[in-house]
Amino acid sequence: MLANYLRNTANFNWVLSYDSVPEILELYYDFPLYEFVVNYTVQESKKGTELLTHSSRISFHTISIIKKTSRNKEIELLGI
Repeated sequence: MLANYLRNTANFNWVLSYDSVPEILELYYDFPLYEFVVNYTVQESKKGTELLTHSSRISFHTISIIKKTSRNKEIELLGI
């Protein structure tokens, strides 16, 4: 499973984006998670919620448009 590999083995910088669904929150419960809204326009225009996560070597402390999440709960809107 990718989450386990990234948790236990990966020795490089990485960034992932997933649809924001409970299953992803469960798999990546101990990773930094950021939630954001995107506009999809492939077949029809609609909004969707995505989760962004990254390796511990990367820091997103200055992002102002992304909400940090913790196990299904939004914590805060990060400031710049």
